[in-house]
Amino acid sequence: MEPAFPGKPAESRVIVRGKEVRIESGMIHARGGVVIESTQYTLHADEAEYDQDTRWATLRGNVWLQGKTLQTRGVAVRANLRTGQWRMDQGGTAIVEPSFFPQGQVTDRLYVGARQAWAPAEEGPISLAGGTVTSCSLSHPHYDVTAREIEIRPGRKVIAHRAGLVLFGRRLFELPFKLVMPLDQRRNQYLPLVGRNDVEGYYAKFAFAYLMGMAGEGLVRLNLTQKRGVGLGFEHSLSNELQQGTGTVMWEPSQGSLMTRLQHRYRLTDTWASDLTGSYESNSGYYGSTTNLAGSLLLTRTTATGQTQLGHQRSSSGGGYGRSRQTTQTFSQRQQMGKNGEWSLQGTLQDFSYGGSALGQQNLDTRFSMSRRGKSLDWNLAAGKLFQMNLPAGAQRQYALNRLPALTVTTNGERLGNRRLLGRIPFEASFDLGRFEQQPADLSATRTALDLRLGGRQQRWGKRQLATLSGRFRQSAFSDSSSQYLLAANLDWQYDLGNWWQTRLYYSHAETHGFAPLSLDYGGKTDSFNWQLVRAITDRQRIEMTTGYDMVGDFWQDAYLRAEFMPSRRTKLSLQTGYSLEQSLWRPLGLIWTQVRRPDLYLTLASEYDLTGQGLTRATAQLDWQVNRLWRVAMAAGYTGFSGQMDTLDVQIQRDLHCMMATLTYSKALQQIMVGFNIKAFPSPEQIIGIGRGGQQFQPLAGQYF
Repeated sequence: MEPAFPGKPAESRVIVRGKEVRIESGMIHARGGVVIESTQYTLHADEAEYDQDTRWATLRGNVWLQGKTLQTRGVAVRANLRTGQWRMDQGGTAIVEPSFFPQGQVTDRLYVGARQAWAPAEEGPISLAGGTVTSCSLSHPHYDVTAREIEIRPGRKVIAHRAGLVLFGRRLFELPFKLVMPLDQRRNQYLPLVGRNDVEGYYAKFAFAYLMGMAGEGLVRLNLTQKRGVGLGFEHSLSNELQQGTGTVMWEPSQGSLMTRLQHRYRLTDTWASDLTGSYESNSGYYGSTTNLAGSLLLTRTTATGQTQLGHQRSSSGGGYGRSRQTTQTFSQRQQMGKNGEWSLQGTLQDFSYGGSALGQQNLDTRFSMSRRGKSLDWNLAAGKLFQMNLPAGAQRQYALNRLPALTVTTNGERLGNRRLLGRIPFEASFDLGRFEQQPADLSATRTALDLRLGGRQQRWGKRQLATLSGRFRQSAFSDSSSQYLLAANLDWQYDLGNWWQTRLYYSHAETHGFAPLSLDYGGKTDSFNWQLVRAITDRQRIEMTTGYDMVGDFWQDAYLRAEFMPSRRTKLSLQTGYSLEQSLWRPLGLIWTQVRRPDLYLTLASEYDLTGQGLTRATAQLDWQVNRLWRVAMAAGYTGFSGQMDTLDVQIQRDLHCMMATLTYSKALQQIMVGFNIKAFPSPEQIIGIGRGGQQFQPLAGQYF
C-alpha cells in the first residue's frame, strides 16, 4: 500500500510498504518487512507507525535508516520525514559517509555505536550518549574513541566528553577534558610523534585539541624530550565577525626557552581596523643562545575613496655578539581625486642600531605623489626626501635621490589622434621637469628631459619571418649647463626554417653622449647580438642552442645546448651543457632522467659531470613509489663528488594499517628519525621530505634550468 498526501508536491510524498498495512485516524500501522520511503530517508523495520499529520515515523525491530550521508541500525528509531530529525534508542550503530562532511575533511566512513543517538536533521550535528567512534570497519576495530557523550558536527569537528582511546583492544588512557578532533584544518595529531634528533635527543610529542566556546579553540602541546626536558605549549585561534587571531606559545622550563607568536585583527568600526603582531624567542636550541623580540601595530581607515594607515614596529635581537634594535613609525594616506586622479602621502621614521657598538642612525623618508589621467596626456607630480639624522662621526650617508619635486607628462600617438612619426612610426613620449638632490655625493640639479620610444610592434615579413624593430631617443639637460642624449635601437628577427626548426637573432645597440651629474641618467655603450636555434615538438622534444657576441667588450658569449626528449608520455631525458668560445673550455654536463607512472611512481635521477677531467661532481635522486596497496616509499638523496659523500638523504616509509597509517621518516640534514601514526579518515599535514635545516627545498641540480 502506498499512501500519499493529496494536494502535496511530489517531493513530499511518503510511501509505506509492509505485509500488513492499515490506516486508522491518520495513523498508518505496518508489520512484517516494513519499508518507508521519503525524499530524505529509506527506513526498514519489523513494524512501524507513521503519523501523516506530524510526519513522525516510529520503527521497532531490526531498524535500518538510510539517508544520503548516513545509515543507522538499531532496535528502535524515530524519524521526522519532513525535517530529517531522527532519534535512535535502546542501542545501535550508525555509519556516517564522507559526504556528510562537505569540504572533504573526512576521507573514510565513521562507524558510531551508542546507547542513544539523535540528530535535528539528516545533515545536522549528531549527538551520542555512551558512544564509540571509529573509522575501522573490522568486527574488532584497531582503535575506538569511547566517551560518555560524543557530538559530530559536519564540516567542523568531533567532540568527545571524557574520551578514552582503545588501541588494539587495550584501553590506553582516558582524558579528563573534552577531546576535540577539528575537521576544518589539516592539523590532526591524535597519536604522539616519537623520534630522535640532534637538538632534542629522543622525544615524544603529543597534541590535544580544546574548545573555549566564543573564546575560540586550539591545541595543547606536550613535548617530552631527552635533551631539552619537558615542553609545554598551545596554539589558539579565534574567529568571529569582529576579530580573527592566532596565538602560539612553547615553553621549555629546563632550558629557559620560550617561543611565542601572536597575530590579531580587530574591526573597530565600519571603517577602522587594527592589526597586531608579536613574537618572542629565547634559547630555541636551533640558533644558539639568542633572544629575539618583534612587534607591530597597524591602524587602518578605509573608505570608498581613500585609505589612511598608522603603524608602529619594533624589533630587537641579542646574543653573544651584542644587541641590535630597530623602531619604525609609518604614516600613509591615499586619496582618489574623481575617477581619473589620486594623490598619496607617505612618511617612514626609522631608528636603528647594530651589534654591541654605539652606532645608531635615524632616517625619515617622506614621499608625496599626485597623478591624473586625461584623454590625451597623463601627468604625475612626485616629491620626496630622505632625511638622515644622528649619523655617527665618520659614517657615510646612504644613497638617496630626492625629488624636490619632479613632474612627468606622458602620451602616445594613439591618444593624440592616431598620429605617427613620419606618418608610419608609432611612438610613446614623456617629458620630465624636476629638481633633484643626490646623496651621498651632495649634488643638486634641475633636470629637463624628453624621452621618445619608437616602434616596438611585431611585423610579418613574408610567410616565415617575424620582425620587431624599436628605437629610443632621450635628451636630458641640467642646471649646471651639462647635457646628455641617448640613442638606442633593437631588432628581434625570427625565421621559421621548417620541420619544427626556428632561428632567432636579437641585436641591441645603445650609446650615450654628453655628461649627466645625476645617477638617473647614468649610461654607457652596449652593442651585442644573440643567436638562438630551436627545434620544438610538443610533448616529444625540444632542442635549443644559443650564443652571442659582445662588440663593445669584443668577446663571445658561451655557447649553450639544452635539450629535452620524451620517448614516451612517462619518460623524459634532459641535458644541458655549454662551451666557452673564448677559453676553449667545456662547461659541466647536466643530465636529468624522469620516469612517471601516475599515481604509483615518480622517479628523477640527475647527475653533473665536469668534462675537463674531474668526472662526476653531483648526483641526486628523488623517488615517490607506491610499492603496493600497503607500502609507499619516498626519498630525496644527493651526492657530491668534491667530498665523495652524500650530503642529502631523506627517506620516508609508509605502511597502511587498514584504518591507520604508520610513517617512518629519516632526515640527514636535521639528524632526525621519527615514527608517527595517524588515522586515515582524519587527514593530517603531510611530512614533506627534502627540506634542509634552513628551510631550503631540495633541487635535483642547483643552477640547472630545464
